[in-house]
Amino acid sequence: MKNLKSLTVILLFIFVVPIILTASALIEKDPSLIAQVVEELKSKVPDWFKERDIPGMAIAVVDDEEILWQQVLGYTSRSKERPINPETIFSIQSMSKSFTNYKNFVFVLMTNLS
Repeated sequence: MKNLKSLTVILLFIFVVPIILTASALIEKDPSLIAQVVEELKSKVPDWFKERDIPGMAIAVVDDEEILWQQVLGYTSRSKERPINPETIFSIQSMSKSFTNYKNFVFVLMTNLS
């Protein structure tokens, strides 16, 4: 079951991050979409968090200058000893794959646009 939860988180970043990046291009054309995205996240993230039995997480929506919205949920481990706060440092582990995917996505996007 633990592997399934890890897979869920990895798949989230592999498939959702490119969608969010595509959305960011649309937001540049219509800034009012930012508020819609934030409201959607506010309403869905807590349910997603509970449904997947994730011990803890931090999420933020940022632009070039500021944090538009942030939320922390849960604890740093399943033992529930320390709650997560905005200053909690998370281990990167397999998240580096998301950064590589993001770089590749941007490269392909920029190549197709030129």
